[in-house]
Amino acid sequence: MAEALGVVASAIAVIQISQQVIKLCKFYTELLSSEAPSSLRAVLIEMSTVKSVLEGLEFLSTCDTFTPSLQNRLAGSDGPVEGCRAATTALEKLFPKDSVQSGQSTSKRQRVQATLAWPLKQGRVQELLQQISRHKAGIQLALTTEVTNDTKDIKATSEEIRFILTGRKLQPST
Repeated sequence: MAEALGVVASAIAVIQISQQVIKLCKFYTELLSSEAPSSLRAVLIEMSTVKSVLEGLEFLSTCDTFTPSLQNRLAGSDGPVEGCRAATTALEKLFPKDSVQSGQSTSKRQRVQATLAWPLKQGRVQELLQQISRHKAGIQLALTTEVTNDTKDIKATSEEIRFILTGRKLQPST
C-alpha cells in the first residue's frame, strides 16, 4: 500500500512539474516566436505526452486495477516514475522562472536573454529529454504488460465459461 502511495505521489509530482514546464515552453515559444528553437517545441511535446501517460496512471490508481505487480514495476527509487520525476525536475530548473510574469509585457532584454541562454542548455536539455523518454517508455511498458495480463485473464475466463456452457474446450489454433 505504501509503495502504491509513493508511486502515485511521484506521478502527481511529475504531472505538476510537467504542467509548469509546458507553461514555460509556451511562454518562451511565444516570446521568441519565429526564433524559438525546435528543441523547445520538442520539450513541449515530450512533457505533454509524459503528463498524459501519468494522468492515466493516476486514474488507474483510483480504480481497483492498480495491482501489486504494476506497483512493483513502477515503484522504487530506481523505478521509471521516480526517474521521470528526477529528470523532469532537473529540466524545470533549466528554465528561469522569474521571467514568467503574468500580465506584464516582455521586454526586449528578456527576449535577448532567452534567445542567448537556450543554446547553452541544449545539450543538457537533450540528455534530460532522452532520460524522460526512456522512463516514459518504461511506464508505458508496465501499463501495456498489465493490460496484456488482463487480456489473458479475460480469455482464460471466457474459455472456462465456454466449456461450462458447451462442454467442449476450444481447439488451439495453429
